[in-house]
Amino acid sequence: EIPLTISTPTKLFSKIYVDIMHMPKSVDNKVCIVVARDDLSGACEARALPDKTSDELRKFFWEQIFCRYGAPDHRGHFILRESLVKSCQTTGTPITRWPEKLAEAVFADRITISRVTGFSPYQLLHGTDPMLPLDLAEATFMVEGFHANMKTSDLIALRMQQLNKHPDDIARAARRLKKARFASKEQFEKRFIHHLSRDTYKKGELVLVRNSQIEMSHNRKHKVRYLGPYIVSMRSENGYYWLKELD
Repeated sequence: EIPLTISTPTKLFSKIYVDIMHMPKSVDNKVCIVVARDDLSGACEARALPDKTSDELRKFFWEQIFCRYGAPDHRGHFILRESLVKSCQTTGTPITRWPEKLAEAVFADRITISRVTGFSPYQLLHGTDPMLPLDLAEATFMVEGFHANMKTSDLIALRMQQLNKHPDDIARAARRLKKARFASKEQFEKRFIHHLSRDTYKKGELVLVRNSQIEMSHNRKHKVRYLGPYIVSMRSENGYYWLKELD
């Protein structure tokens, strides 16, 4: 078991979380969604799949991750699935046509501002806000100075000023994410301080042993995760323990 660690990414798509969720069989025989979410921006990529095969996943990673963002150095997925289901229910769309709304769900997720970073994934990815139908009536800009009959050079200069905010926004989002995660870690440790593992156990203490033999089995959720309790008999200089039964 690795110790409790805090993930503090500073680059987009340097670390991602991947999940596969089952869906009702669609009219074009799609049965599940694979979702990859960037740890820093929260931006997600998703695809409807006909099966959970390695070949289907290989195509997804190559076409929508590696070819777009490069290879990562190394989660919120279920919300996307629930959004798809609720959208079908509220619009009267048959649930079997959910793949048709997957792109809409991903885009809506991408333009939603994160409570942790203070930015939308779209803004962190592209350095600007998306153009929405509302913007056609109520124009909003990241900088001032836009007006009619501008010179091309002035327009490009203002656009460059917009894009210059991008690195600063990513850095600010990374700092906010780091601060929020360390605060979450402290809250977790305070809540479960008595359940966290210690470095050493004294002779005579009662302990449970993790059932590591089931780690690789597919049905491990239905098996006993810990064995015991046992009594600590002694501890070696290398940190190994000798245990004995209660009797």
